[in-house]
Amino acid sequence: MVPAANVPEEELFLRAQDWLAELGSTHTVVQKVSNPEAGLLISHVKAGNAFDGKAFRLAIQVKDGHYQYQIDQITHTYSDYARAGKYSVGTVTTNIEAYGLRRQRKGVIKTIDKIDRWILATIDGLNAAMKRPEEASNLI
Repeated sequence: MVPAANVPEEELFLRAQDWLAELGSTHTVVQKVSNPEAGLLISHVKAGNAFDGKAFRLAIQVKDGHYQYQIDQITHTYSDYARAGKYSVGTVTTNIEAYGLRRQRKGVIKTIDKIDRWILATIDGLNAAMKRPEEASNLI
């Protein structure tokens, strides 16, 4: 759980929704669940293109004064380039856990690091949006 001192659940929910909408300007965000009563948002987030894409499922749960997030179903989509005279069948999508079973070559390590940095940057963006100071709405 991440504390967000003195911020009511409704405000946290709105901040999370606004942040997901803003994230949608640079990523593909598909909202799966939006339940304000339960304080729950579940979305599928994707970045990159058809030949080098990264995606995950993001669940955000808000309560008065705190929130928590969960990232799972992390995948990587990459091109299946032609090899030894064979033609390409298109793209391949792999769960990130499968990379742990592969021989740890330099390319695999770079891919895992790139996905990790992308997810950490996304989490930093969420944390900044959820902890932003209250806007002065009643200044006259």
